[in-house]
Amino acid sequence: MIEDISGAKRGQLKQLLKGSSGVDAKVRRGLEEMGFTISEEGKHYKIVYQGDDRYTFTLPKSGSDYRGGLNAASDIARLLY
Repeated sequence: MIEDISGAKRGQLKQLLKGSSGVDAKVRRGLEEMGFTISEEGKHYKIVYQGDDRYTFTLPKSGSDYRGGLNAASDIARLLY
């Protein structure tokens, strides 16, 4: 059961960030629904999971390649789920 939830959340995060080169309205809404808060920090977005500073991640405002979103999703999922 826990593996199912974990896998679903990984898939949701991957689908959300797939092909993204930044945080548009759709990505922002999806991340917020998953429990992230988003703030702008210079050239990056800072996202915090469930208000816990131990789970802070950065996303670029303008990604340099098409795999950037998938790489970020993989890194975040590995630590959270």
